[in-house]
Amino acid sequence: MMQKSMSDDDHPPKPGIYKPHSEEYEKTVNIDNKYYEWKRPESVVMPKSQEEVQAAVKYARKHNKVLTVKCGGHSYAGYCLNKGGIVLDLQLMKRIDIDEEAMTVTVQAGLLWKEVYEALNDKNDKYMIIGGQCPTVGVSGFTLGGGLSPFSRQYGLAVDNLLKVSMVDASGTLLHLTNEETDPDRQGLFWALRGGGGGNFGIVTEFTFKIQQMPYSTVVCGELEWKVPQQNQEFTKAMGLLNNEVPKELCIDAFWHYDHGKGTGQGQLAAWMTVIYNGLMEDCNEALKEILKQNPANGLKTMHWTEWEHQEEHFDPKPGQIFKHHVSFIMGEGAIKTEVSDKISKLMAEAPALVPSRHDPSVMVKNAHILWDHIGKQTATVSPEDTPFYWREGEYVMTAAINWSKVEQTKEALRWANKCKEELTPFALEGKAAYVNYIDEYLENWQEAYYGENYGRLREIKTRWDPENVFNFKQSIEPLLQ
Repeated sequence: MMQKSMSDDDHPPKPGIYKPHSEEYEKTVNIDNKYYEWKRPESVVMPKSQEEVQAAVKYARKHNKVLTVKCGGHSYAGYCLNKGGIVLDLQLMKRIDIDEEAMTVTVQAGLLWKEVYEALNDKNDKYMIIGGQCPTVGVSGFTLGGGLSPFSRQYGLAVDNLLKVSMVDASGTLLHLTNEETDPDRQGLFWALRGGGGGNFGIVTEFTFKIQQMPYSTVVCGELEWKVPQQNQEFTKAMGLLNNEVPKELCIDAFWHYDHGKGTGQGQLAAWMTVIYNGLMEDCNEALKEILKQNPANGLKTMHWTEWEHQEEHFDPKPGQIFKHHVSFIMGEGAIKTEVSDKISKLMAEAPALVPSRHDPSVMVKNAHILWDHIGKQTATVSPEDTPFYWREGEYVMTAAINWSKVEQTKEALRWANKCKEELTPFALEGKAAYVNYIDEYLENWQEAYYGENYGRLREIKTRWDPENVFNFKQSIEPLLQ
């Protein structure tokens, strides 16, 4: 067994309790969304062990303090923070254990996906794990919400590959749970952690996942790009082709955005298909044959799969620079209709036009994009009731995202996001399906939108393990009335 410890930099913070205006405190509360900068906790606690997590939970409960947990800091609604309470920042808990005999990897909850990928790649360049496409996302929140990967069509969601967890519950007790539990209460809790959302049932400190072995050391990655509206007809036809059979080795995400070049105006509206093919270039080209006939600019290349993750990293803004809001939808088979593509193009044409310039960071502007994440195939082989991720018929998980840089732009930005929700939700599964990891604090009926018919069971499990609602935030799972 290999054991490896990792940190974000050469001088990581020390464990302890930090108050406002200390460097450690400010780094923790400065997440990648300025919209939630008003959330200022009383203190930040940085544990280095599971025992220190237990102590923090017991203290918060004894003194009736709001307690939230931060792992990666990509919480779309800022739920990792709170106002006047305690934030438990797990960034120092970064141990990785790779067991090649069992083909498992055990990771602590403070790790980012890029750190896990690096450790696996150092061991064997064919090893992979179902993790985030964005390399700076934290392991914990990604997994607890279900976990969509470009390789999910072949290997399932992160929760489908989860074998064990360690978790501190509301009483401060450390639990070790597996996918082979026989006690109904423990079995129910493990079920709830596989898609029931982060921070609802306790603080997970450790995860054990299956390691998947790739068929080759390389994959095919890159973008196919169309200029819109100039190539709108060709792009719409290419999108329609996705309603046909797509092999499980092929993941095709779609991305609408403005290419601003060196200017700061409206820019050129572009539509991409981001392709990741788990195989050889010749097989990829065959699978994409009809789409390639629609004349996209072709940027496909052969590379190790982690190279693509690193390319994604440069899209992340520095924490605290911009405001963000996301809305989401989960759509089923055959959802990519001309009507949907046309609505998306129209919404993008109406989107706030400005963007933070990559060439001149001092020019602060606005930006919007719409993204489809491609799932299906293996993810659809699991029954909706087998995990809290209810929407197993989903083929595409869509998010419409808006970024802005000034408070006075907020109303306009949220108006556009709300219009996306109004226009596109009718095409979602059951006219409501949304993804908890693209959490939207303004979503009505979020209980059914995120969890479908599983929400009732989640409430029962919450009542068994956290009846006093120690772990709570704006859209946390509610215990039943006692």
